[in-house]
Amino acid sequence: PLGSTKVKQRDSNSNTYKLKMIALGCRLYAEKNQSNFPAGLDELIKGGHVESNEILICVNKEDSSREKFIYCPGLNEKSPEGFILAAAPRSENGGREVVYVDGHAATIKGDEFQKAVKEQNWKSPSSQ
Repeated sequence: PLGSTKVKQRDSNSNTYKLKMIALGCRLYAEKNQSNFPAGLDELIKGGHVESNEILICVNKEDSSREKFIYCPGLNEKSPEGFILAAAPRSENGGREVVYVDGHAATIKGDEFQKAVKEQNWKSPSSQ
């Protein structure tokens, strides 16, 4: 039915879906690169590991702005599964959408995100 197509389109445009696709793309990349994830998200496009540039773009639900997801380079398949792999560039409604090394996505509070990026030594400005 037509309704199910709309649900699929909405799901494939959601930030959570996109983050999961980024994690999957990183795993596919790692299969050919000694278990290492890419140095940057653009490598997922170049290698054909995600279907389009649109996967790398986070759409803010509050103001409809579009920004690239932020990413933690230097991780690999052996990194702790609780490490954040990629995230929305800004918080929304007090939470930030993230995807972990093991591929699961979640929305976490801003202070949890800041603590995690500090522990992981992200090169991420504190305003993010």
